[in-house]
Amino acid sequence: MIESTSSQKRVVHLKDLQLSDVLKKINPYVLRSTQVFTAEQIVKYLLYAYLSSNKIVLRKHKNFLEVYSRIVNIFTQQFVEEFCSPDGKIDWNKLAHFNSGN
Repeated sequence: MIESTSSQKRVVHLKDLQLSDVLKKINPYVLRSTQVFTAEQIVKYLLYAYLSSNKIVLRKHKNFLEVYSRIVNIFTQQFVEEFCSPDGKIDWNKLAHFNSGN
């Protein structure tokens, strides 16, 4: 029962999360220097860092993984729409500007 309650809390936390919540938590130049170049890689990296920093354990709980996968897809789509040019290139300057809060 404890595992179920714990997993449900993680799922609720993920459902409430916004892309802007995770984007503001990391310097975009760190992403660029670590050879993270696709929107999906960036989103997964950000989600992992965010969830780890909030002590949310990524376990193989079916409901959690389903929600996590949907969040990755939604955030990737939002990231592409907001920070990529029509030819798919990431606008690092726009991302840095957003991240700085200006």
